[in-house]
Amino acid sequence: MRLPLHFAVAAFVVVLGVQGVSTAIAADHQARSAVAARQTIREELSAALAKGRLSHADEYRILLHAKEILTPADFNAFEQTMDRIASSQARPVVSQNYAKPAIKKTTKTTKPVEPVASQDDDAPTVVPSQYQETKAAGSPSVGEIIQSRETPFVEETPANIGRPSLHLEDCDAEATCEPCGSCGRRRWFNCDLFSSVDAFKGPVDVGNANGNFGYRLGVNSAVAIAPRLGIGLQAGVAEVLSNIKGIPYPVPSSQIRSQFFTTIGAFQRLQMADGDANIGWGFVYDWLFDDYYSNFTFGQWRAKMAIEFSPCNEFGAWVAIPERGATGQLLNVAGLTDDIHFRPMAQGCLYWKHTWCNEASVTGRFGVAERPGEFVAGAEGRAPLTENMALTGGYTYIMPNEAGGPVGQTQEVWNLSIGIEIVPGGFHRGCGNRFLPFLPVADNGTLAIHEVGP
Repeated sequence: MRLPLHFAVAAFVVVLGVQGVSTAIAADHQARSAVAARQTIREELSAALAKGRLSHADEYRILLHAKEILTPADFNAFEQTMDRIASSQARPVVSQNYAKPAIKKTTKTTKPVEPVASQDDDAPTVVPSQYQETKAAGSPSVGEIIQSRETPFVEETPANIGRPSLHLEDCDAEATCEPCGSCGRRRWFNCDLFSSVDAFKGPVDVGNANGNFGYRLGVNSAVAIAPRLGIGLQAGVAEVLSNIKGIPYPVPSSQIRSQFFTTIGAFQRLQMADGDANIGWGFVYDWLFDDYYSNFTFGQWRAKMAIEFSPCNEFGAWVAIPERGATGQLLNVAGLTDDIHFRPMAQGCLYWKHTWCNEASVTGRFGVAERPGEFVAGAEGRAPLTENMALTGGYTYIMPNEAGGPVGQTQEVWNLSIGIEIVPGGFHRGCGNRFLPFLPVADNGTLAIHEVGP
């Protein structure tokens, strides 16, 4: 039953991944195109205004082009901008059908303007033109309207497009770290691909007879099921292949150790009305199928609560609760079989995460674990290389309650991972990450195993 279940979940994630990656890439391309379109219209408008006055012909041409390349929301905002420019120039606006308004001939009697006497008899007399338009009191200039942030057509450059983003900036700029709902990106599906080299050890390595080094490859995905409520489902799988040259225990044939992790669950991210803090919670069930000197199957529940008290700082807690253990058979030196019982280790941690404006992040955590463990320490970090790829690393160490020596050494649990993460939709905070997977796929640190009595 365990193999079909794991393969069914893996197939589900792969199908979602194939569909979701294409959707995420299309959504990201659409967002980039919208930014490029706004930049094009800004350049056209700036070039037209460089002449000193926006003519009817230029207004007609720019509006016609804007309607073709801008989204409906951007176009409506741009029309308001053009209205304000026309008002500042004290002339009618080009109509919605972008046809020049008919010129109505009227007879206007103007009173000649008296010349102004100059104090210098040799200086030429300056007479204001009777056709000169004066700026209305309190009305903004054309330049003020273009530079005003009331219009979406202020200077805008897509963050980190086409260049590395290792530079760390302080996260106080509102223009860079926007809260959810203001960035314009709403992806219903998110996918996270990762690959790393892993090293780990635990009580399953009986008598501290083996340390494990290998490779980890996996995918974690999430899909929105109630976008307005911030509710989503997540599912992920990871395969760890270690001991490439075979395991040291006496088994019929030495083989590579294969671990298959599956994580599936639900989560909710809540946005506070005042925008000062966002709250999230979620729970998952983790399976581990470990093909070692015996075939082990373990299971546990994991839950997490988080509060984002600023756009770049998050504080929270998570717990792991064991649900299913397993028994292995190992040949002893006498050629007899010993039964050894194992179970996931209960543990709980507090954590703090800081994210910079280029999406680089670091997380530190500290907690406790059940005996024979005592304290848990760990950290994770991410350094973006491009908008879609980052270097990642992390470790978990569960300190045993025994003093240093042979006994304590056999009870310690640790996991170390260094690798690459790829997110097709890009690393985004705000509404872009509202439906990112809430909890990571389990590994040998978050799903730690310890030996128990029969």
